[in-house]
Amino acid sequence: MTEEMDHLKSATTRTNTMDKWQTQRRQKVDRQAILELQSNLQSEIQAKQNISEQLNKATERTLVLERYVIPSEVLTPELQEHPLTFYSHASYGYQ
Repeated sequence: MTEEMDHLKSATTRTNTMDKWQTQRRQKVDRQAILELQSNLQSEIQAKQNISEQLNKATERTLVLERYVIPSEVLTPELQEHPLTFYSHASYGYQ
């Protein structure tokens, strides 16, 4: 009877040790998964910030180009009506 009790205590101790190890292992795997998710999230945030910066730069370039396009659209009919007159004034800096 004593041997059976000792055997049960030993088996219980081994089971508790195994449960403790499995719990620690799960916690470690969970921490690793969280770190990986955080890293992926940070990478996505950085990528979106880069895209946003590129979009802002493209928007600025578009606005600058539009400033040049609008006057040329306004001047185009004038050039068609009086090409030589406009050219001679433009070459002297008159507009």
